[in-house]
Amino acid sequence: MQMRRGREWEGLVTCRRKSGDTLHLPSKVIPVAPYARKNEFYVYTSDTHALDRLDFPSSVDQFHPRGSIKSLRKGSYDIRSLNSDGTQNIIRRHSLVKLHSLTIEAPITRVFNIITAAQENSPAYVAQALEKVLEILRSTELYSPQLISAAPDNNKPVPADPVATDLLGGLLSQGPKPLLSGRRSSSDTATKYSQLPRPSLPLLQQQASAGIRELLAEDMSWNFDVIKLEKITDKRPLVWIGMSLMCRFDIPNTLGCDEQTLQNWLTLIEANYHPDNTYHNSTHAADVLQCTAYFLNQDRIKQLLDPLDVASCLIAAVVHDVDHPGKNSAFLCNTDNELAILYNDLSVLESHHAAVSFKHTHSDDRVNIFKALDRDTYKHIRKSIIDMVLATDMTKHLNVHVSQTKNHAALSFQGARDSPDLMSFGTPENLVIIKRMMIKCADVNNPVRPLHLAIDWAHRIANEYFSQTEEEKKRSLPIVMPQFDRTTCSIPKSQIGFIDFFITDMFDAWDALAEIPELMGHLRRNYQFWKEQEEASKNISSQTPPALTANEEESHEEETTKEMTEKSTGEDTSTQKETS
Repeated sequence: MQMRRGREWEGLVTCRRKSGDTLHLPSKVIPVAPYARKNEFYVYTSDTHALDRLDFPSSVDQFHPRGSIKSLRKGSYDIRSLNSDGTQNIIRRHSLVKLHSLTIEAPITRVFNIITAAQENSPAYVAQALEKVLEILRSTELYSPQLISAAPDNNKPVPADPVATDLLGGLLSQGPKPLLSGRRSSSDTATKYSQLPRPSLPLLQQQASAGIRELLAEDMSWNFDVIKLEKITDKRPLVWIGMSLMCRFDIPNTLGCDEQTLQNWLTLIEANYHPDNTYHNSTHAADVLQCTAYFLNQDRIKQLLDPLDVASCLIAAVVHDVDHPGKNSAFLCNTDNELAILYNDLSVLESHHAAVSFKHTHSDDRVNIFKALDRDTYKHIRKSIIDMVLATDMTKHLNVHVSQTKNHAALSFQGARDSPDLMSFGTPENLVIIKRMMIKCADVNNPVRPLHLAIDWAHRIANEYFSQTEEEKKRSLPIVMPQFDRTTCSIPKSQIGFIDFFITDMFDAWDALAEIPELMGHLRRNYQFWKEQEEASKNISSQTPPALTANEEESHEEETTKEMTEKSTGEDTSTQKETS
């Protein structure tokens, strides 16, 4: 193709020796047009000694640098120097030649070649578009978020709102390396999960008040009020909702542990959540657990996950934020916290949550819910739990999970929606993505909750960020989220940005598989509520003289004058009536 276009070509030419061996020769073809514009000749050059130019120590002088492969076999070795580095290099030469004959090419290189070939045969406008594609693909941050909003004329992107940018910046700082997790080698042995009737709760029945029992009866409803459970259990909601849901999904039987061990474990894990945190406390863990259980109860998800997967999901939800200090990973890195040093600034909190949960679980047989599992089963469930906890790291939310899900798994989800049989969709790779997406959606489910719960959670997370900003100012540290200042931050604006850049895409992809129309309805209504709140706050601020621009101030003065005139006219009319 290059020769037909009159262009130079350089690459490997595959040849065969008389012995039948394959040989790849670095070659080059150069077009020559000595007398006319049209190329009349082609000069072909190849480096036939490319494979023979190997560096040998001077002590091994019996090998000629341009000898053939066959001549190597004729050489004699000094047995006393067989262990020397020089001789080892010579002996390795056979394998080096074989390796050199292999074609090693990265998939992205093939993509570049295909696009370049298409570009050469395309019209100018298509070629320009493909050139832009190549520029994007050459970037090393293919999945890193770029916060832009579409302009009204759709011609040029506009920077995103600073509050949304600040929220994303705080959540996306200090990103880790991706961690892949696998599934058991064979899915044929997995028993598909079907929900069992809820067993009784003898360990907690005597302690439960009528209010707790009445509330837990609705533990699978999306309208479940975990904030109310927090109040009536004196900030111990996790052990109550945990026992209720774990027994509903028959987790003691799956793990082979008794209910007392499970209750002890839940009590210990909850004790290691910090009640002083306004957001990352055991109530948040209880909320994530309830949301995970709701997802596991959806018909499509039940067809895909086996009992061990279900247990992994519920346990990961319980422990996913244990011992959270109320500050994010970026804060810990900026303060040289021992956890940041321990985990090399990578997924600091998430790594700590996973590690400390297993540490506590193995601290005593009375709390070890895994003690009855065989080694292979334990390794599988441990790997699954760790992978899910690490997936809650928001630093790789866009660049790994959501972006790749939209490009890969979301297409499969869309196909699964119309498929009567989901078993073919449940490949090990897809199941890993499903579990990651499940806990990620559960972790940030606040915007899809009923409005009164969404408002409560929005203020809780904002207050925790406010406290971090105040601490950073007090200690003269880099401020991770400057917009989260208690005196100036707009909570409606932060929620709008959070929904726009985090929630919508993720829940759209998840809805394609799990079919959660109730949640998507709440998301639309909540988004509209925050929009209205932001508009209302704008109207209020527009009436405050210090915040007005010159034009707004002039308009405000005209309105004020008009109001005063109307008021004066009304007073005059009233006076006239009284006089009459």
